[in-house]
Amino acid sequence: MEWLDIIVRLGAAILLGGVIGLDRNLSHKPTGVRTLGLVAVGAALAVIATLWRSSWLSGQGRRARPTARLSAAAGGAARLS
Repeated sequence: MEWLDIIVRLGAAILLGGVIGLDRNLSHKPTGVRTLGLVAVGAALAVIATLWRSSWLSGQGRRARPTARLSAAAGGAARLS
């Protein structure tokens, strides 16, 4: 995964999270632009790290399952909150 690809994905995540946050902000809901922008960037970083790790494992001839890793991470995060 190239650096430009990572930057574009993170930029798109913060932009789309900010748009959703702006909509919630205009509706006078508690979570706003900053919160949802950071949540979107965190989710994008988790996906990018998982995709990078799975491509690295595939290059070594190992079996990689990025969706299984993401679901395990999301389940663990849900238990913490």
